[in-house]
Amino acid sequence: MRTILRRLTTQRGGVALIMLVGFIGLAVPITIASIQTSAQLSRNSRVYDSRLRSMYGAGSGIEVAIWQILTDAGYYGALTPSNPSAQLVVDTNGDTVEVTINRIFTGGDTSGQGLVVTKTVSPSSAPPNILTTFTYNVRVQNEGTGTADIERIWDYLPPRFAYVPGSARGLTTSAPFISDGEVATCGATPKELRWDLEDENLQVGAGEELTLTFEAWGTLPDGTYYNQAKARYEPSWDDDDLEAWTPYTAEVTVGSGDPKCGHGMDVLVKKSVDPDTAQPGVPTEFTYTISVENVASEIRYVCRVEDLLPPGYTYVSGSSEGYAGNLSTSTPEMSWQSDSERWRLRWQKPGEEPPPITGLAPGESRTQVLKATATLSAGATYYNDAYGTWSTDDPDECEDALEGEKGGITAAGAAVEAPVYFDVSTVASNGTVQARVLLSWPDGTVEIVSWQQQ
Repeated sequence: MRTILRRLTTQRGGVALIMLVGFIGLAVPITIASIQTSAQLSRNSRVYDSRLRSMYGAGSGIEVAIWQILTDAGYYGALTPSNPSAQLVVDTNGDTVEVTINRIFTGGDTSGQGLVVTKTVSPSSAPPNILTTFTYNVRVQNEGTGTADIERIWDYLPPRFAYVPGSARGLTTSAPFISDGEVATCGATPKELRWDLEDENLQVGAGEELTLTFEAWGTLPDGTYYNQAKARYEPSWDDDDLEAWTPYTAEVTVGSGDPKCGHGMDVLVKKSVDPDTAQPGVPTEFTYTISVENVASEIRYVCRVEDLLPPGYTYVSGSSEGYAGNLSTSTPEMSWQSDSERWRLRWQKPGEEPPPITGLAPGESRTQVLKATATLSAGATYYNDAYGTWSTDDPDECEDALEGEKGGITAAGAAVEAPVYFDVSTVASNGTVQARVLLSWPDGTVEIVSWQQQ
């Protein structure tokens, strides 16, 4: 071989021939390597495609679980602390995906709230001096431990509103009794609607709800018009009939929004809370603000402010004393309500004939701020009740006002929601996904707070 190569190099063009032979020698391993790389890439592509399809299937399993939870409340309602899990099998893109839904339970009890009445209105605004029809929804929800028989429902229409005959539907279609009342002026006592329901056998089970819908109309001048409703019921967990109020709510704003009008509403008591949602099972501090506003045309004296904390809530000692702008900076009197297992806070001046806490000029508003802590139960809504007792333009009438419990009420207000939440896991042939899903009612909002895939 050396002789041949040596001979070739003595000829002209021998260099070119040696280069050609060299290239041929190099091409063989390059071609083989290229074929091997192409085969490896093909195998990797198939593996990647399988992995991608599998992860897609695992993610689709999460979507199927959310759809199941959203569309069938009975499905997740059947998940109990002793049996919190359910399984599904989903076929996606030819891949079989196993789905496990695990409802998280964190304990807690909201049954001390009993029957809760809330109210909404549509539309919530209207042009001035044009006849407008409004649809009211009175929602009655049983937060108690047993059944509740609804005996009577009252609705206190705002001034200048009138019931639309034949409009009742939902839990009853019967016509209400309509009291005599004045509807001409904002300060007048308007008409009262009352549905007597004892003969209709309306029973609400624990965790269930019923809704009364009706219409009212009015040709309204400028103002903000508040509605209030009340239900009387016979609970299976108590020997006495109980009543549940809404606050002044379902506001309708017309034109400028002034003045503020409501049934017997000289003092408007409202309440807010921050935060209004919390992660279940996590100790959380809440700040409540009670506002007391004089909406009358003359001075009103605030004799007492009370707050009934939701079940499981504890007052933060010293929290209301720390706000200089509060109606009262004194330490509240605290009493344990054994029937509802809730703390009641009370601010008022000492003495058998206590003087008012303060006087409010027309249009003046003051607040009472306090803090409370709680660890919420998943899927529960916690309502707060506040009361403001007031006297008319005589500061010496507080004793009579307190005996008659004359005042504004904001029951079932400042709601705090603890979402229902689930841990959902999916297993496909070549991948897994784990997600934590929060579900908020009544609007059915879904939030995925964590997502892990392997």
